[in-house]
Amino acid sequence: MKLRCTSSPASTRRISDRQRDKELDLVHSRLFSLERLRLTRFAAHLQKLCLRQNFIANLDPEVFSHLTKLVELDLYDNKIKRIGDALNNLKDLT
Repeated sequence: MKLRCTSSPASTRRISDRQRDKELDLVHSRLFSLERLRLTRFAAHLQKLCLRQNFIANLDPEVFSHLTKLVELDLYDNKIKRIGDALNNLKDLT
């Protein structure tokens, strides 16, 4: 199942805690930070995370340390200048 959220109110789906969610698409969602998204609730199943075209400047290692199932992470067109060790636990990331 693919869960998609956009900034358009008409097409926004509520993010649920469903265990079958393997893809989360947050393209152009005007995100500045990931902490309030509580991404750890998807940690058991989340494989693809798309954060394209947002305003994210920092990647918090605490947020990504639990997302060990990720195989695809798209951070294109954000404000990130340095990744640091935020993605070190993502061994399956391609």
